[in-house]
Amino acid sequence: MPWLKERPERQIVEYWWQESGLHFECVGCGGCCGGAPGVVRTTHTEREKIAEYLNISVADLKKTYMMYKYGTLTFAEMDNYNCVFLDEQTKKCRIYPVRPRQCRTFPFWPDLMKDKDMWDLYAASCRGMNCGRFYAPEILEKLLNATSENNDNRE
Repeated sequence: MPWLKERPERQIVEYWWQESGLHFECVGCGGCCGGAPGVVRTTHTEREKIAEYLNISVADLKKTYMMYKYGTLTFAEMDNYNCVFLDEQTKKCRIYPVRPRQCRTFPFWPDLMKDKDMWDLYAASCRGMNCGRFYAPEILEKLLNATSENNDNRE
């Protein structure tokens, strides 16, 4: 039938973790929160929650704790590149209950899930990667899809 368009075949993507799954369990070391330059993307809603948690206005949050980097509003960094919200002594996040999605989903970011070299690079500074809780390939696929969709909807 000429009015029916041929649907392209579903592309099957193979990931390096599809056979073995992955291990990860946060050990609270703060390695994912600094030590190298980075960008933490936030939505307006996330900034509102963080400001409320800190009992300040969103304008004050931006002025005191944020900066523009690579054209993106991000958390400010200390001289050692640690996130401004990382407590230097305890290595704990000062806004942990309201941390942005990017922080909550580490290390299951699309760039790390799609590239083993990137995963290994981050694992060198995160003691929780490649050990601890086991994530089966089916769970990882769901995490990857959810994280990819959420990254497309950043404000």
